[in-house]
Amino acid sequence: MMSITLFVSGYALLSTYLPGWTAFKIPIALSTTDWATLISGFGGAVVGGVIAYVIARQGSKEARRREITSASEAKQREDERRLSEEKTAALRLMQKLSSLTNNFSTLVAHIERPLDEVHKRGEAIGDLWMLVRPTASMSHRRVHFEISDFLPLMSANKWELINRSTEISDWWTELSLSFDNYSKLRREMEEVLDPFAHVDPATGEIVTIIPAEARKSLRKREYVLENLIREIYDFSSEYLGKSKILGDNVSEEFLKMYGNEFPLIKSRHANA
Repeated sequence: MMSITLFVSGYALLSTYLPGWTAFKIPIALSTTDWATLISGFGGAVVGGVIAYVIARQGSKEARRREITSASEAKQREDERRLSEEKTAALRLMQKLSSLTNNFSTLVAHIERPLDEVHKRGEAIGDLWMLVRPTASMSHRRVHFEISDFLPLMSANKWELINRSTEISDWWTELSLSFDNYSKLRREMEEVLDPFAHVDPATGEIVTIIPAEARKSLRKREYVLENLIREIYDFSSEYLGKSKILGDNVSEEFLKMYGNEFPLIKSRHANA
C-alpha cells in the first residue's frame, strides 16, 4: 500500500477554458496496480470531457460567426436593394421634371412664335388674342407625382425641393387648363368673326376686318381673351424659368447623393 498525492492531469488545458479552476490534491491509499487503473480511467475521462467541451465551444463560435456573416450579408443585400430603388425613383423624378420643363417651353414657344413673325415683318404687335391661335388640348400633358418619386429627396430631408416640384406640377395643371379654355373661347370668336373674313389675293392669308358697329358687341369677348392669354403668357414664362432651375437643383443634389453613378441631367433649355 502506498499513500500518494494526485495532481489532476490536463489542469493547464482546463484552466485555459474553465477560468477559476485550480489544481487540487487528493490524498488516497491505493496499491500500485489500483493507482494505475484509477489514473488511467480518471485522466481519460477528464481529458475526454475537455476535448468534448472544446469541440462544442468551437462549434458554437463557428455557428455564431456564420449567423453574424449571414445577417451582415442580408443587410448588405437590403441596402443594395434600397439604393437601387432610390436611384430608380430619382431617375423617374428627373424624367417628370424634364417633362414639365418641356411642357412650359412648348406653351411659351406657341405664344411667342407669331410674335416673332410680327417682329420680323417690322410690324407693331397689337392684341395677343389676334395672334395666338388655339391648339389641341394642353391639359393631356399633365404630370402626376407619386410619393415614391420623392423617396430619395425624403431620405435626404430635401423637403424644399419636394415642395417646389409639387408647386411646379400644380401650376402646369392650372395653366394647361387655362390655355384649353382660351382655345375654346378663341374658336368661338372665330365663328363669330367668320362673316367678316376674306382671303387676301396678294398674300393668300385670311384677313378679318371687323366693322366698328360689330366691334362694340365683341368688346367683352376681346377683353376676356386678351387678359386670359396675357396671364397665361406671363405665368408660363415665369414657371418655365423656375422649372429649369428646379431641374438643375434636383440633379445636382442627386449627383451629391449617388456620385458619378448617377447621370447629371441638366435642363436642355438651361442656356436658352
